[in-house]
Amino acid sequence: MRRLPLAALLALLLSRSGDDSRAQSLPACPLDGGEIVAQTRIGGDLALLASYRLLQRDAHQHEARWTGELRALFVDARGWLREDGDGDGQLGDYTQDPAVALRYEAGEVASRFDRYQRDPQLGLFDSLPLSALRPLWRAGAWLSAVPDARLQRDYASAQRARHLFTALDLDQDGRFSADEQLPLQPASFSAGRYGLLDLPDAGSATQLIEHVRGAAVPELRARELLEDGVLRTQRLGMILNSQPLLIGAPAEHYDLLYADTSYSAFFKRYRQRRRVVYLGAGDGLLHAFNAGFAGSAPDGLSAHAPGAELWAYAPYNLLPHLRELGSDSAPQQAWVDAAPTAFDLRIFNEDADHPGGWGTLLVVGMRLRAAPRTLPRNAAPAAFAGFAGSEPLRTRPALLLLDVSNPEQPPRLLAELSDAALGFTLAQPAAFRVGGKWFLLFGSGPDDARRASASSSARLYVYDLAAARYVSGYAPRDLGSLAPASFIGSAVAVDWNLDFNTDSLYFGTASGEAATPGGRLLRLDLHDSPEPSAWTLHSVLEARRPLLEKPAPRLDAQQRRWLYLGSGRLLSDSDGSSRAAQAALGVIDDGSTLLDAEQLYNSSAASLDGRDTVSGISGIRSLAQLRSAVAARGGWRVDLPVESSAERASAAPLLADGSLLLATAIPTAAGSCLAAQRRLYALEPDSGALRLRTGADAAGALRSATALGAGPPLKPALLLAGGKTPAPPLRILPGAGAVLNAPQADHGAPAGSGEIDWWELHP
Repeated sequence: MRRLPLAALLALLLSRSGDDSRAQSLPACPLDGGEIVAQTRIGGDLALLASYRLLQRDAHQHEARWTGELRALFVDARGWLREDGDGDGQLGDYTQDPAVALRYEAGEVASRFDRYQRDPQLGLFDSLPLSALRPLWRAGAWLSAVPDARLQRDYASAQRARHLFTALDLDQDGRFSADEQLPLQPASFSAGRYGLLDLPDAGSATQLIEHVRGAAVPELRARELLEDGVLRTQRLGMILNSQPLLIGAPAEHYDLLYADTSYSAFFKRYRQRRRVVYLGAGDGLLHAFNAGFAGSAPDGLSAHAPGAELWAYAPYNLLPHLRELGSDSAPQQAWVDAAPTAFDLRIFNEDADHPGGWGTLLVVGMRLRAAPRTLPRNAAPAAFAGFAGSEPLRTRPALLLLDVSNPEQPPRLLAELSDAALGFTLAQPAAFRVGGKWFLLFGSGPDDARRASASSSARLYVYDLAAARYVSGYAPRDLGSLAPASFIGSAVAVDWNLDFNTDSLYFGTASGEAATPGGRLLRLDLHDSPEPSAWTLHSVLEARRPLLEKPAPRLDAQQRRWLYLGSGRLLSDSDGSSRAAQAALGVIDDGSTLLDAEQLYNSSAASLDGRDTVSGISGIRSLAQLRSAVAARGGWRVDLPVESSAERASAAPLLADGSLLLATAIPTAAGSCLAAQRRLYALEPDSGALRLRTGADAAGALRSATALGAGPPLKPALLLAGGKTPAPPLRILPGAGAVLNAPQADHGAPAGSGEIDWWELHP
């Protein structure tokens, strides 16, 4: 590809910046490979498929690199993914809207799908490339068809144009006031501000911002392909780790669980809320796409097209990295690469958009992107004259907090939480309520993204969401000997006694590197107090393995508090070949005993048939015997196999249908484009025994250690399809990373706080 002056300048600047020394590399896929579905999400009656391609080339040799796509399919009452075959936007019969199943073709290094000719249970299908899939909508295609990417759409309008915004900390106070939230347009980076983009002049800034918006700038990287005789810019960046999040009607149900009538008003206000898909991409943006309404659209709302981009946000802490998007080199840092999460919280001033003070908070990190930058002012003072002070400007990995309560209004940035000790924002935080106050807990991440390691002890942060400040003692709290040379995994908040006060928060840690990983399970007890001085931190389990996924809590019939965990990591290039053995773990937290994973009952060989008969363990024949032996040891451990590399957990454990479900991955080889052999285990929660299903189960019923084939690691979720009880056994939703439990009442698409997590069965 011809390299023109500004692109060459950007490549030179990047080579001198030092940013990439700690960057996470892109998947080691061949450039001529196909499109790969990297993330899926099931929400209500929609399946969302997020994909990427390293290189696209049309018949005229136009090229577009590092692009992404987001597709939506139907999910029917039987749990099948369905095309919109006739293009009418309505689910018809299997002839009109065929059932499909996704799969990964290792030889092609591409995802494909099987289109069933009639009823999918007959098993007759045609195998087709992903490009032949007929979705309800494609967000990337909608963006490519925007006629003028430079035009800023008025938010209330439904015209095919973009509404992009950013934030500039002009007064350098670490906060973003309303007048510091600006359109992502060249005028926002005029004289005195373009230094934040790490560019030499305002003209270069204009070209870069127009490129990020999606305009074809001749001086920067080309990404136009000929489609139906029209040259269209491929504007949506790669989607790699940012699993799409669908938010519609409020679904935390605090009014039903806790008799909080103030939440009822919030639910009533938004019970017909527009469904929006949130995800980050390798184009430097957090995106929001229209997914329509669960029923008919309320009167008076803008008629956005399905899949239309409602808005996109360029984070302040990513702005110095945007220049890499104009270079011919692969993007490394300009990513919003973590999976978004959301919480319904009572932290807002009461108004029409926030009945009773309730609202929906969107939180998303950057995973292993957005390496820290320091921008000295002395070399080019004029480039920074619009910013207060004289100290260098500093940007770091951050957690983005946005108010997305009312999708008919522009989102409001509440904060970009960052800190010198935070490291990369890898894990998902947990929101919790105690004493009538709402907080956000999160931990430090790796400080070296390439090795996914931490050089110092882990730090714990707690942020008061209403007061918009860190709490005393957790700004951050150095965990010292509890987590030396470690970083923190995703957290869960648990209200064990259902009194609308979080009792404890649990989170794992990870230490070491690929060859010698370690970790612990920690617990923060709140003692029913909103005062941090009353909180106490405890070690629950010496896991001797990395614990990065969110623990799954459960209260059993004896009121014992269980935590379920899957160990392992797949973060750095060297992780793929690691042979460090991992495990599934079930531990009983009695509040005082420090457990050791090596001392837990080893249930690795235990299996359980439909009559509760145990096999594989000498001297134990019944489930009652095995449960008793496990309880005496404080829990169980199931060792995962070590083959060409170690099998490890690829997602948080999931409790459903009396089973503990754990998805695992066995990387096939180093540099194999994220491909892994995938399995799904079904374990008996009180014993860790493998559940054996009989042949009498329905077709496709979930079996223990079910092989799911090769492909990117899956993150299964439970789908509760419509219908009436009794429900048949759990079965796998083919290729979508979901497990079907149907029929059941429709629970909707939750905001997803993780509070009382063992109670909820939402995706």
